[in-house]
Amino acid sequence: MGSNIQGENILNIKKIATYTVLSTLVLTGFTNIDTGVKNFTQHEAKAAAIDKYPRPIKTAQPNYHWKNNCTWYVHNKRNQTKRYLPSSFTHAKNWLSEAKKAGFKTGKTPLAGAILQTSKGGGGLGHVAFVEKVNANGSIKISEYNYNVSLGYGTRTLTKAQAATYNYIY
Repeated sequence: MGSNIQGENILNIKKIATYTVLSTLVLTGFTNIDTGVKNFTQHEAKAAAIDKYPRPIKTAQPNYHWKNNCTWYVHNKRNQTKRYLPSSFTHAKNWLSEAKKAGFKTGKTPLAGAILQTSKGGGGLGHVAFVEKVNANGSIKISEYNYNVSLGYGTRTLTKAQAATYNYIY
């Protein structure tokens, strides 16, 4: 009789734990593992077509980043352009070193379709953005989440001098 009660207690604990995990995922918005962002522009398609860098990741990887954060957005944008990122990338401040370890090319020159990365900002977690366009004068247009718009989408144009202060993942 004691083992039956023990078995029921274990079953109840498992049910409570499962409910707690699922509730947490729903309440935090961590339910969209799909690419989420569907605005694939002609410019991005052209940039992806002329990109000659080999890709260490050949298929889309799940996006485990917090929804509406910069890392979530950039992961989705790279999935759209079939320039996949591993699911293991953590905070934006770590993306440059993680990209190098994963075999991605990196540099200080902005290219359309590249990831702009900095270890500064983001409350100490860094920031990433997607390079939409490099203009003839060297300025760049970037798209991003959670920068000027809290947990929201925005675009900015950076001067050539500003763009030169960032790292880029190709």
